[in-house]
Amino acid sequence: MLYNAVVFCYEGITTPLPAFKVQSLLVFDDQDHVVTKVIPIYEAYDKTIYSYELEVV
Repeated sequence: MLYNAVVFCYEGITTPLPAFKVQSLLVFDDQDHVVTKVIPIYEAYDKTIYSYELEVV
């Protein structure tokens, strides 16, 4: 199994928007999930973070 869920966190909606790291603990649906992959999504033509895509187990 690669991951159990994919979580999207968007700038301006997810407050605060931290810089996520692999092996971080994420709690949702009353369960602990470990981040296995962090994919930063940037604004077009800019290095500003638009969102993060997180794969968790």
